[in-house]
Amino acid sequence: MAMITIDGQEIEAEAGSMIIQAADQVDIYIPRFCYHKKLSIAANCRMCLVEVEKAPKPLPACATPITDGMVIHTVSEQAVEAQQGTMEFLLINHPLDCPICDQGGECPLQDQALGYGGDVSRFSEGKRVVDDPDIGPLIETEMTRCIHCTRCVRFGQEVAGIMELGAIGRGEDMKIATVIGRTVDSEVSGNVIDLCPVGALTSKPYRFSARAWELASHDAVSPHDCLGSNLNIQTAHDTVKRVLPRTNEQVNECWLSDRDRFSYEGVNSPDRLLQPLVRVGDRFEEVAWEVALQRAASALSDIGKAEGPTAIGALASPTATLEEFFLLQQLMRGLGSDNVDHRLRQRDFRDDSFAALFPGTELPVERIQDAACILLVGCHLRKELPLVALRVRELCRMGGQVAALNPMDYEQNFPLTEALVVAPSVLPAALARIAIARVGQVEVPEELRQWAELIADSEEFARTAKMLSDVEGEVVVVLGQIAAQHREASALRAIASWLAQHTGIRLAFLPEANSAAAWIAGCVPHRQANGDGVQEPGLNVSQMLTARLSAYLLFGLEPTMDLAAAGNLVSALSDASFVLSFSTFRSAVPAQADVVFPLAPFTESAGTYVNCDGRAQSVEAAMDPRGMARPGWKILRVLGNYLALPGFDYITADDVRSRVNLSLPEVVCRLEEGCPLPAAASKSVPWSVESQRFERVVDVPIYD
Repeated sequence: MAMITIDGQEIEAEAGSMIIQAADQVDIYIPRFCYHKKLSIAANCRMCLVEVEKAPKPLPACATPITDGMVIHTVSEQAVEAQQGTMEFLLINHPLDCPICDQGGECPLQDQALGYGGDVSRFSEGKRVVDDPDIGPLIETEMTRCIHCTRCVRFGQEVAGIMELGAIGRGEDMKIATVIGRTVDSEVSGNVIDLCPVGALTSKPYRFSARAWELASHDAVSPHDCLGSNLNIQTAHDTVKRVLPRTNEQVNECWLSDRDRFSYEGVNSPDRLLQPLVRVGDRFEEVAWEVALQRAASALSDIGKAEGPTAIGALASPTATLEEFFLLQQLMRGLGSDNVDHRLRQRDFRDDSFAALFPGTELPVERIQDAACILLVGCHLRKELPLVALRVRELCRMGGQVAALNPMDYEQNFPLTEALVVAPSVLPAALARIAIARVGQVEVPEELRQWAELIADSEEFARTAKMLSDVEGEVVVVLGQIAAQHREASALRAIASWLAQHTGIRLAFLPEANSAAAWIAGCVPHRQANGDGVQEPGLNVSQMLTARLSAYLLFGLEPTMDLAAAGNLVSALSDASFVLSFSTFRSAVPAQADVVFPLAPFTESAGTYVNCDGRAQSVEAAMDPRGMARPGWKILRVLGNYLALPGFDYITADDVRSRVNLSLPEVVCRLEEGCPLPAAASKSVPWSVESQRFERVVDVPIYD
């Protein structure tokens, strides 16, 4: 540590850190453009020049390490004169676009020009003009405004791992551009909009739609993946105008995926369902809420009395809130049925009774980059969790190693020490080979040995096992959605758990969206809320589709898009006597629906999301529901009243949340002791790359 003095204030700071970092710790403001705490130091803009005693000239605060006894002046005559001179140079070529620039009102250049710029420019030559390339559908370019801070370039090169933007030319001819003919397509490209300090890169969907001071800001959480990124939803005139990241170093840092940033456009879609619908003959008619609720309650009651409550099943989207999951399962169990599930794409349910409280990560997301080694199994991390992929990239930059075992050689934004590609059918066999080689001199269960025999041994497996054993520090095995949706998913989970139990390796199961909350709330057929058991497990998703139930409740899902066996669902709905759909969009309403409730999206509903760490995050609605749409928890509560079920007397989302225990223990996601390893699928000739057998490979969708 070093003792320094900044503007007469003595502070203790880490030796070797930069002046600007030490100043930020004590809230002493130093102007800057190119500096960003998450990016490397470039010292391009020179706006942060400060006076350092005994130095012959002003020094850039972002690139000057502190030393013990250093005395710094940020507002001295010399420092201010240097900052004003820099600002004058920066404004020479900057156009006077403030009245029409989307950055206006929240622009660092605008603010600092007011503080450090002159009233009149002394520059009388012509300003330079730069062409504006079309770099894609999400980012608008106004490159004449660019001051060459290179934040966008450094973000792609250092953080995203995909250098889509670069600086070409020299001097006055320098400009930021893509490779000729290319667009900016990465899954985190929108972050350059936030990084740009001058309005050269702005949001195309938001362009010219509102001014910053017209917007109301609301805290929110993303429902699209199991990370639970923190959002800032900005609205005006009852419309979502844009979504920005909300800094949370334990979750999404200060970044946001494009999926979370731009998906709000769907909320404003003309396809929104805004009125309850009831089937009359072969068409839908708009009706009042009372009519739709009474029709649904009567149908469910009649079927329950005539055929028994087990003839009713409910399927929920994994993007629903904890409150919605809880009330849906309470409604179903109040009717007498345990047929409720949210695992729409899962095919293997054999280990349900041995599963942990919820699927999650034993090593918190914020510590992923501190691990020494990671093995990805059935996981396309860039698509499933783009912001976790950024943390894994940081792990690699710090010397960590990553291996991947997948059915495809996915393009990653981090280097792989080993990239193992096998057919989907032998994914468990390959993991078994690695597990046996890693554990070493331990008695291997016969079932595990049978799995290993399904694939020919190779040097790749041995090298991967050696990598897992040789490193010092945390080792994590990550099972993604490809593994979760595998037809032998229970074998993959059992093999990974066996490996963890014998080596101390940490496990991470990456669930869909808000799936962790669904497990905790009891939206599974074999458990009630808080992990309490049931007398007799109900039907899971797969069983509900083959059982041809008499009534189905579809909560927030798109029947033709969201299920692994969408065709089976369509067939089951066609045979059902009654179908109740809770839907946000008209296009998502199944043709077989009898009653449709308009469901408010996440921007218009309060709720709780539980991420893969077990972190519960509750938010309020950003705006009132449009039309007659209503939050799902309110619809379910009133439907429970119409069915005369006990316990449906909630007034607020907090009342519902209080019924679920969110004081979660430390996440342990491995299977319970005693879980049997499923028998190997077959004992055919061991698979190898040379066997030349064809298998279908199905990827996971970008939206859950």
